Amino acid sequence: MEVKKQGKSVLLSSHILSEVEKLCDRVSIIRQGIIMETGTLNELRHLTRTQMLVDTKQPVAGLNELKGIYDLHKNEQGLSFQVDSEQIDDVIKHISQFGILKFESSPPTLEDLFMRHYEGSEDTGAGGKK
Repeated sequence: MEVKKQGKSVLLSSHILSEVEKLCDRVSIIRQGIIMETGTLNELRHLTRTQMLVDTKQPVAGLNELKGIYDLHKNEQGLSFQVDSEQIDDVIKHISQFGILKFESSPPTLEDLFMRHYEGSEDTGAGGKK
């Protein structure tokens, strides 16, 4: 961190993504020697979905018909689902008409962003494991 305060850049290569998330201002995802994505963590978050958990006074109708909703499940805590980042506003507007009792939102982690480029791939990067 002292080096950063001096205005210098440090390149960190790590498979410990929680460490990268805490320490880095900008991130590049490299696959087979090619930079697949680069930017701040906030800039890259548009690439994947936000996890939501909601509980409402009345049963939520029509949520599965909205654009950008995935992996919708009902459990004892309420409704759990993923939503494309660009659809969050529409989803919240829709849910709010049913009386929100509880709302939790978890933005995608760096690991979520990273795995987007490696899912279904035989190659997990240098030194990685399948």
